Amino acid sequence: MVFYIIPVFFLAMNPMLYDSATIFRGLLLTLFSSIYFLFNKIKFRKNLFVIVILGSLIGWYILGFFSNSQNYADFFLGGYSRGFGLLALIALFLVILIAENNVSTQDKILFNSLYITLVLAIIYGFFQSINIDFFQYVMNFNGIRLTLANPNFASAFLGIIGIVPIAFYFNNKSNKKYLHLLTFFVTVYLIFQTASSQGLVILLFSIILFFSFKIFPLIKKIRRSILLLSSTTLSAIVCLVFFSYSKIITKYLEESFQVSARLEHWLVALKVFESYPLFGVGIDNLGKYSGEFVSSEFVKRTQGYTYPDKSHNTLLDHYANGGFIAGTLWLIFIIYISIWAIKIQASSTSGIEKWKVHLISSIWYAYLLQTFINTDHLMIALIGFIAAGCILGVKNRLKAPV
Repeated sequence: MVFYIIPVFFLAMNPMLYDSATIFRGLLLTLFSSIYFLFNKIKFRKNLFVIVILGSLIGWYILGFFSNSQNYADFFLGGYSRGFGLLALIALFLVILIAENNVSTQDKILFNSLYITLVLAIIYGFFQSINIDFFQYVMNFNGIRLTLANPNFASAFLGIIGIVPIAFYFNNKSNKKYLHLLTFFVTVYLIFQTASSQGLVILLFSIILFFSFKIFPLIKKIRRSILLLSSTTLSAIVCLVFFSYSKIITKYLEESFQVSARLEHWLVALKVFESYPLFGVGIDNLGKYSGEFVSSEFVKRTQGYTYPDKSHNTLLDHYANGGFIAGTLWLIFIIYISIWAIKIQASSTSGIEKWKVHLISSIWYAYLLQTFINTDHLMIALIGFIAAGCILGVKNRLKAPV
């Protein structure tokens, strides 16, 4: 039943709070994970490596808190209405262990919860698309934002879980399978309604991964020479198309993804890291230091935006906020999960259907892609960290070692 936190979290908006979209979710997530650990047993030994890595990351941010004399509220709750303070970070790490502990017995509930969340998003998105909303937001945007308060987040969120109906469609033999296909096309329509292209890129990426995982056994049987020739040919075609239409492609990327602005954000984070390499500037605290590293071109391009609080890249955020140690610990964590997300595709598992393993890994990589091109969000992070925990759960229950 623990995975029903996903649709509950999606609906967790409190209009009585000034920041109705993040503070309430952060406190709810902390309460949920704490209560679970009080009343349930968790096996720590099998996840010792991840526990040490993430525990060290938390410990380093605590040291950074004293080093930077950071504000208590920003440290525990997060700054600039992002909600990624220490409490949320600890809660997300605990979610990994909760998911690992339950995926083998509650996998059906997990995917039903994701589907329910998608249906709720579709219903809410439909109302927003016809200018009917249940909340009033301070910021005005052109596209729908669901309950994530920003169209970019909404687009990425739909892109990450939009793979779910596709997976159900190709693993359902009844006539009801076409309802899954309909759900998928409605999801794509809503991504267009966000007026953000991020979701389309993420969704396409996860679909390619899902089907790649499905044909993984076949790929292993193909000779390496044929694979090398095929990959080389495909790479040559992609390069040829890019160089032939480079101006059109770069113009589209700039208009759709604001590439120059993102690169400026990344550069600011790198400059902050260069100036504060040991402890960084404190967890979720980039906005208080970034102004001194922003260029005049950045200010002009962003129309007076002088204090970016995120780098639009979670890895760079950790390097800027927590210094070299924090950034490297996060890098080790995502590499470890990503490696196992691939390795579990080739192994026999106990109690979990193979297509569900493909789906879990696809969701993880979709979340990971999102963290490299956009600011993270608690709703999106919850799904990503649950996927990470599920990957560990599958890994720990392999019938044969990989």
